[in-house]
Order: sequence, then structure tokens, then C-alpha cells
Amino acid sequence: EIASYNVDQLSRPYEIVIDGKVEGTFAADPIRLKGHKLLVRRDEIARKFEAGEIPDNRYRAAAMVLGTGHYLYEKLTSKNKTMIWYLRLRGPTTAKAYAQLESALADFDAKEDVYAAKRGRFNSAYISGADSSGQLYTLSLPEDFKPGKQYALQIYLHGAGGWYDHVGDPPAGSDCIYVGVDGRGRVLYRGLGELDILEIIKDVSAHYNIDPDRISMTGGSMGGAGTWFMLSRYPDMFSGGAPKYGYAQGLYLENLQNVPFWVFHDETDYIVPVDAARVAVGATQSWGYPVIYTEASGGQHSSDKADPSWKPNEWLITQKRDPAPRQITYTTNTATRGKAYWVNILEMTDPNATANIRARAVTTGKFNQIFFQPTNIDILAMDLPEALFDRSKDLQITFDAGPLTVKAPLPERVYLQRTGVMGPHGTFALRAADPRVQKPFRSYSAGGLNIMYNCGEPVLIVKPADGDGELLGAIDKFCDNLSYRATGWGLMSQGKIPIKTDAELTDADIQNRNLIIVGPASANKYLAQITSKLPAVEANGKLTIGPETYELAGKVYGLFHYNPQAMNRLVYVISSPAPEGYSGEAAGAIRWSFASERPVGLIIRDTDPARTVRDIMWDKDWKPAAGAFDDKPLPKDFAKRKSADKITLEALRRVSNCDFVVYKLRRKGDDSMWDVDSARLHDLKASTGQGMDVYRTVLTGEQLALAVAKFDDEDKKLLIYPAKLVKKIVPDGRYRICIKQWSWRFKALTDALGANLPNIDLVRVDLYGAIERYLINNGLVK
Repeated sequence: EIASYNVDQLSRPYEIVIDGKVEGTFAADPIRLKGHKLLVRRDEIARKFEAGEIPDNRYRAAAMVLGTGHYLYEKLTSKNKTMIWYLRLRGPTTAKAYAQLESALADFDAKEDVYAAKRGRFNSAYISGADSSGQLYTLSLPEDFKPGKQYALQIYLHGAGGWYDHVGDPPAGSDCIYVGVDGRGRVLYRGLGELDILEIIKDVSAHYNIDPDRISMTGGSMGGAGTWFMLSRYPDMFSGGAPKYGYAQGLYLENLQNVPFWVFHDETDYIVPVDAARVAVGATQSWGYPVIYTEASGGQHSSDKADPSWKPNEWLITQKRDPAPRQITYTTNTATRGKAYWVNILEMTDPNATANIRARAVTTGKFNQIFFQPTNIDILAMDLPEALFDRSKDLQITFDAGPLTVKAPLPERVYLQRTGVMGPHGTFALRAADPRVQKPFRSYSAGGLNIMYNCGEPVLIVKPADGDGELLGAIDKFCDNLSYRATGWGLMSQGKIPIKTDAELTDADIQNRNLIIVGPASANKYLAQITSKLPAVEANGKLTIGPETYELAGKVYGLFHYNPQAMNRLVYVISSPAPEGYSGEAAGAIRWSFASERPVGLIIRDTDPARTVRDIMWDKDWKPAAGAFDDKPLPKDFAKRKSADKITLEALRRVSNCDFVVYKLRRKGDDSMWDVDSARLHDLKASTGQGMDVYRTVLTGEQLALAVAKFDDEDKKLLIYPAKLVKKIVPDGRYRICIKQWSWRFKALTDALGANLPNIDLVRVDLYGAIERYLINNGLVK
């Protein structure tokens, strides 16, 4: 296999020479030569796009060239074995890939925009802001589509292993356009998958007259989970959702107050148990939210035997978004996504905790009124849309500390700034202009690598050009996998994060891209340039942060920060002086921690044994948050995984008010979890995150005994805590069971019982607070 597409080489015959002896002579391959010439043209178009030389009427055609050419390019150039296997499994044949690229190039060369005349179902594409790749999606237009007419938009999310072309066709006479998305990473629609959906909505709206009040979403399995996630995260963007056999895990369901949902699930589902839907539906319906639930039986993990009355497509098209609802409830863990309808959280009091706003408008009296309850908010913007507020009347904004008055005629927007801590929500003052202090650097927000991906800004991986061969080999492999896998989940079917060496890095890259910097400062010259301006400074094989210095031998660290050489851009550093720092459990923990949405600043991990040395959060100014150095050390009980798990499970049992906790056995043995000589309570709070949802059910003693019989083997991955109380259960007793978030734990438990779990409810707990109370009350922390 020739690992490059040098047209000059391929146009001549070539020989295979082994030990100086010609073993074979091969003529030029005209088919391969043709394909490589197509790729050369693809690269020319990519360069023109980067230079801003693609006219608007050729943008979509250029995106199709980049998207369709990706498979062929990777087949001919990739050295990643996993990617090659994936392309053989999922991608088109080489001949078909040649044909697709040739067709896309012909469309690009056409005098007219050929896509403007297309009807029915066809592939379209956009060029992603993250990596300048062509990203394909499927469009399905009504056959009688009229360019000047306004259309609704229905978004289809595929399940795991699915494809973006799994989308239906609008019926004749429909005023709706269907679109099937890929999801970039193919799992859960997070990070680049989340960005893919947002960029597709923007791209479709640029080409067609889309009604912004009639954008809806549906999907099954992973697509159902993506529907729950996207609509709870962006409730003000969507008119409705119809998830089927999907799970709603780790979401802020309270955000769905104004989004109609029609949920479908099958009680015999063996992949995503029906409890996943019942819990979310039960919670939202109990709050009076507009949620409909249809449950079938016998169809397992599909809608083949769905109730015939469940017609999500027809129902979704009848739903219309209210852009200015009278009541808003919105929770977020990052101010980068703080907007919901007419409220916008601009600054959080503690950027490492969740923020919540509850607001209600009353406009029927002599003056307008807004009642609001803010939690963990320092600065809040309130728009005053004419559709909701009478601008000729005064406005009273009322909270715990009393009303604030805005005189008529009302402005388009007002700002509220927290001025004190009196009462549960603090005191606020009105501001006519944005009161945020302008800082020379980008605002800190929880989310780490996930923020870098879903913001849509260009991302670049920077690795060393020179250094020890074994170290460079480990770094190369790490960067290659990160490029294809983004946050470490599924392979991206199209596009990849570009990689450059420190020698190839340009000033334009530094100013215009968010950088993932891989390799120690002794090898990565760019890290060596900026490390002295980061809060954790790497030099001479050591890492210094504040008053503490750590030897990096046997360690790997991850650091999230703004770029000191381009302060509106972000950097994510992964550094270890040894090859083993870029593989195994320690490196995996660094990658996964920074790809989650929890607070992340600096994480230091030992590689053998794999354990956390430090887990430090930043404050608003990217400095170590309170307690990073003066909090009490973690108690010795956290040195071993089993004892640390026991404390965590006992705290969870108490805060959830349950008798038992079902939990996952991480792995055998009693290996280290924390370096308690270094880690502090601050670190535990950072790793625990911003609060969590847990699920509770009630089982009889007989049912619990049945589950215990299934899970009491050390080889099993599911256990019940506390084991010592299991011996005291009585068959007729009733016991409250806590399950830490939904996952396959539900499936394992329902399999053991041979039935769905009864009386499931959902409760949000502060797990760190519960652990801290347990430690103090039991004298483990003084």
C-alpha cells in the first residue's frame, strides 16, 4: 500500500526491491492514478477554503468534495489500524469512493449551484469550524418543495452503529424538511457530536427558509438519548422532541418546562430498560411539563411493535416553539451555555458549581412583573421582548430582597448584578449596561476539552518534532488516536483533529486555534515557551503550582487554561516525561476527566499505580480555587480504593435516604485511588463534580435476595452495599434502593429480577457535601 498520493510517482512504473534484488516490476495503475489526481484537486479546494477563496454559491459543493473525499484520503494515507478496520467495515469501497469524489468535483465545477435544484433525499455537507473538514448529512425535501416557502425542520439522530442517511421522507404536500445527522464521534452527541447538530441547523437554515419556531428532534436509542440531551441543554431552540427507547442520564430535566415531548419506550427493551424513560417522564409530568408517554410491549429495543397511535413525525410538525414563555426554569453547569429564552446567565458566583434561574413574568396588571429566584448567579441579563412585555408600562423585578423598578418605556434588555449575600439568593442591583469587568483573557468555564470542541472554534493538536524515539512513538500514537476519536469515544466517520509538530506551528495557528499540546516541555518546544506563564510551571522534570512542586517521573498531568500567547484561545496540555504516561489507566483518566463537563483545571496522576495526586479547580481568573492548598488532606482511608468506595457509598446511601446502594465493582484488588499525602478535600470536590442525579426504587426482601444471589460473586461487576446488612433482610420487608445514575446497572438489576423496577423516582444530591459530612461526623477529618 502506498501511503501517500504522489501523482508523479504513480504515473511511472515501479519496482519492489528486496536486499538489492528486483523481485517484481509493476506498471502505473491508471485507476489509482485517477483517484490520486482527484485527491490533489480535493486538497486544492481545501486550501482555497482556508484562504477564503470559495464563493458562497460554491460553499456546499466544496463541503461535499471535502466530505466525500475523506474516506478515500484516509484509506490511502491512514496508518491507524483501528481507522483502517473501521473504514473497511463502514466506508464505501475504493471504487465507490472514487466515484463519489469525482461526482462531487463535477458539481463543484458546474456553472450553477446543482444543490439548489435537488428535491427528495440527497446528501449535503458543511465545513466544520472545528477542523475544516467536510461533514456530510442527509437532507430530505418534499418533492413539491418551493424555494420561497417557509418550512419546519425535523432532525433525526441515529442510534449507536447507525448512519446519517437513516432518515425518512416528508409526505407529499408537507411543509417540513427532514435532516439526518452523523454526530462526530458517534456516541451520545456530546462535544463534537453536539457541535455537529448545531452546525447542521445553521447550515440548513442558510440554504432554506426554515421557521425558527418549528425545529424539532427525534431519534432512537443513542439518538433518543441525544434528543433528551440536546433539548434539555438548548430548550429555547426547539419546538418539540420525540425520543424513542433512549435514556435520559445526567440531564437537567427541569429545563424542559416549555418543550413538548412525546416519549416512546417498550417494556421488554433489553438494551435500554424502560425505567430509563419512566423515570424521566414521571419527573417531568409531576412538574406539570408538556410530556406525553407511549409504552408498548413485545418490540424490545425497537419501534416495530409501537402503538399505532404513536405518530411522532405528524405530531412534531404541529408543535411550535414559544420564544417568550411566561415561566422559565434553567440549570447549567457552564456560563458558556447560560441562555434560555429571555434570560441569560452571564457570570456565575462559583464557576465550578451549577447555576439555576427560575423566572416568571406577570403582565396583566397595571405594570409588568418578573419574579425570579437565582442560584449561584452574579450577573444575569433579562431581555424584555415586546411579545411578552408591554413596553409602555413600568416593570417590577421581584426577588427575596424586594422589588426593583424599571421605568417605562422599557429598554430591550436589563442587567442584574449581585451586590450582597443576604438571604438564600443574595441581593441584586439593576444595571443599564453589561456590568461584567472586561478582562484581557477568556473567561474560565467548567467543561475542559468539551468546551474546546463544542464552541466550534478551530482545534489543533501540537506534538514534538524531536526527542527520544520511544517517547515520540508513544506521543505519536496518543495524538493519532485523539485526532480520530476526539474525546476518546467512538471513531469519527468524517474529519479528524489536525496535528502539527511544534516546528510546523505558526503564529496564525496560535492566534486562531485552540491547541491540544502533547508532550513534556523538554520535548515540546511550544509548551516550553508558554509553561512559565501557566499556573502550573513545568521545568527540569518537575511541575510547580503555587507552593507545591512535584517530580514528574512516573506521572502524567493534564492542564486546561487560556493560551498566554493568545488570551482569547484555549490550551489543553497533556504531559509526561515517559512513554507510559501516554497509555494505560492514568492517561485514560486524564483524557476522560477533561472530556467531561465537570470542573477541570489541573490533574496530576501517578502512572503505576494509577492514582490521583492532585485535582485542582480554577477560579474565575484561572487561578487555583479556594482550598486548593489549604484544605485539609484527604484522610488515609482514601488511599485504598475499597475504603474510599466504602466511604462514598455510605455517604450516598445516607444522602439518598436509602437502605442499599447498587454499584459497579471497578476492578479486583485494593489498589491505590488517591495519593493522600498530596490530595486534599478540594481535589475530592473537583473529581466528584457539580451534583448528580440518583435513582431510587423499593424492593421486597425477596427481590433483594434474588439480586444479591446474582451479584455476590467477586467476579461480577455489580454489587450491593452494605453487604453486612444484606444478611439481615427479611423476605417480606421493603427496602429502599439507590442506583447511581442510569446505566447498564438498571439492565443488570432488571435481568436479575426478571422484571422492571417498581416505583422509580429521581433525586439530585450533593455527593461531595454528603462525603464531607460523613468524614467530619466520623472524626476522619478534623
